[in-house]
Amino acid sequence: MEYEIRDRDGLSEIFLKGRLTFDGNAEFRRMLQALDAVPARVVALDLADLEYMDTTGMGMILLLQESVVAKGGSLSLRHQTGEVGRMLTLCRFGEPTSGLHAN
Repeated sequence: MEYEIRDRDGLSEIFLKGRLTFDGNAEFRRMLQALDAVPARVVALDLADLEYMDTTGMGMILLLQESVVAKGGSLSLRHQTGEVGRMLTLCRFGEPTSGLHAN
């Protein structure tokens, strides 16, 4: 998994690339630490270049959501397509009860 964080005007955009699996856990935690240093309250997770995600990856997204909400912010998911999009839909990520916003 690779990531890039872009900050502008109170919005942090996180772009994920590759595979979000257990193997990327350490890198994902580094991303969380980098995000903690940013005061943005609105975070958008862009999944356009995410090729694959397993259930561990879904758990990582929930950890990201917890971290953002703990700082009084909100998390939205963007460009969830293909297999990743189907998995998120199947698990009801992005529905109002999930606390995640799908764009």
